[in-house]
Parts: sequence; C-alpha cells; structure tokens
Amino acid sequence: MAKHVKKYLIVLLAILVVNVPVGLVEAATNTQKIQRITNQQFIGTLAIYRNGKLAEHVSEGYANEPKRIKNQLNTMYEIDSIQKLITGVLIMQQVEKHHLKLTDTLDRYFPSAKGGRHITIRQMLNMTSGLSMKESDMFNFLTDDNGIIRHDISVMTYNQANQGKWDYQPVNFVLLAGILEKVSHQTYHHLVHQQIIQRFKLKHTKFAYELPNSWNKTIGYQVPKNATGISYGQPYARSKALERDELGTGQLYMSVGDLYHVVHGIMRGKVIKKKNVPILYSKGSLSGYGGGLYNRPGRYKSNGAGYGFESTIRISKDGQDAVIILSNYEFPKMSISTLGDKIDREILK
Repeated sequence: MAKHVKKYLIVLLAILVVNVPVGLVEAATNTQKIQRITNQQFIGTLAIYRNGKLAEHVSEGYANEPKRIKNQLNTMYEIDSIQKLITGVLIMQQVEKHHLKLTDTLDRYFPSAKGGRHITIRQMLNMTSGLSMKESDMFNFLTDDNGIIRHDISVMTYNQANQGKWDYQPVNFVLLAGILEKVSHQTYHHLVHQQIIQRFKLKHTKFAYELPNSWNKTIGYQVPKNATGISYGQPYARSKALERDELGTGQLYMSVGDLYHVVHGIMRGKVIKKKNVPILYSKGSLSGYGGGLYNRPGRYKSNGAGYGFESTIRISKDGQDAVIILSNYEFPKMSISTLGDKIDREILK
C-alpha cells in the first residue's frame, strides 16, 4: 500500500475515533462494566432503561442448551414472584371500581378461611396477615383455580401473634387472586390478559401452562452439585400442576421489554390512577413490602426465584429508569438480587 494512502487511512481513523458520539462511548463503557460486575457468571438477559427507553442490554448463555438456542432480548423467562406486583395492581383496580375495599376482611369472600374475620386485604397485600402454608402442601396434580383455593384454605394456618409482622407467604396472593375472581366474575387468567397483556399489547408474555413443550421453550437450569462453573447438566423438571398452583404468585413468562413496559405503565398511571400507585406499594412493615414490591428510597424493587429461573427489577418511582435482570439459571441464595443492586448502584444511579 502506498505511504500516502496509509497516512490518509490513519488520519481518517483518528477523525472517526474523535467523533464517536459520547452516548456510544458511554454505552460501550457500561457494557464493559456489566460484564465485569457479572464476572461472566451470568445466564440470561440484563437490560437498563433510562428516561423510559432501553439504554443497554446484554444477553448471555442458552435458553435451550440442547438445541443451542441462545438467550436474547426477547427471550421469555419465568418472572416468578415479580408477578405479585401485577396481582396487587389488579386488586387496586377493583378498589377503584368500588368492588372491594382494602379494609375488607378475608371472611367476606372466604367465610371458612382461618382468621378470616381478623385479616384485611391490605394485610394480605403486605404479607402481614398471619397466614402461612408449607410448600409441601402444594398440589401435585392438575386442577382449576377454585380447587387450588379450596385446598390452600384447608391446609393453611393462621397465627394471630404473627399478624402485623412481615412473613413472606405466597398463599396471601393465591387468595387475593381468588378474591379478584369473585368480585370481577372473571378468571384471574382473563383479567391478566385483558388488563395487562392486551392493554400493553405484549408480544412476549405467556402463562407458563400456555407454553407448549416445544423445542424452543426456555428451559430453567439449576447449579449441579460440585459444579465449578456454568453447567447445563441439571435442567429443572416442571409439571403442569406446579404451573397452575402458582395462582397469582408466579405463573408468567415475560421478556425484559414486556416486564419493563408493564411496570413503567403502572407507575405512569396506565392501569390504576397515578395517585393510587404509592398507596398500593406503600410500606406495610419494616421490610418495606407492600402490594408486590419492596419500597426503597427512590426505588421500587422485586425479586423472584424458582423452577430454574431467577428475576429481579429495580425501578425509579416515576418508572423512567430501571434495571431488569431475568435469568434461566438458578444460583443458590438469590445471587441475582445482589447483582441487581450492584448494577443499580454502579451504573443506573
């Protein structure tokens, strides 16, 4: 190559480097930060939103390792307990329609429920009802919503001494889903489809039991014993019964984009009145939990885990800024929550 051509290329390259938009440099730097923070031990999709728009995203690993299908931005992951914030907003929607009150007691809807005349809907939203149920009491066969609710009422326990104290018990939200069905005269499934999926025109959201056992379904993986790194050797064996039994508490698969779109919309008053959002998600105890979210200074947060999946979200109270991490690889001790805090602290804020 002639010397003058080489010189021209060097000068051109220098001009291009100098004139790279600041946003692109920042995005590249943030991507490097994300990779450093995750330490390449992350399987799933991580997305950062600023001012209501997707700013950065990273996807790692396989949605289905045997078929070599990689995780990507629109991959649907089980969001597990993050679904409770949706159940909570549907309850507040019925409050706005004057179909129920947060001060209503449980026995109004389920007369046979233990402690029902003492427990309010607000306490159930806050996980301070005094109700509890062992995981071993979950059904192991397929049934309908009414059957699940009747079963949970028959096996759950009520401890009046624990009422007013925070105790994370999913049975509270199973019963809230049942109350929704009673006052709306619609199934929980229909309410979510109508008020959430259709309202926001979601393309990457499905109930777990709606997903076929096809070749491209996202598989949840667990860490095998004695594994020293990422291994896909232990996929989680699911059952339709478990997918049904998580009524109102953890039945949804969503992409990071769909999840952000929903929570952003809730914060902006697109499901319930904007003034009622902080009421729904107000702190119900020292834990900060209320309505399906943990209320923190300047942020709401939520986590989910189970069936080989983990999920976490940190979102500003105006809904504009967020970090969402969805994973189909379940590590011990909810490490994804710690990861969410790091990303929020070092990049988002």
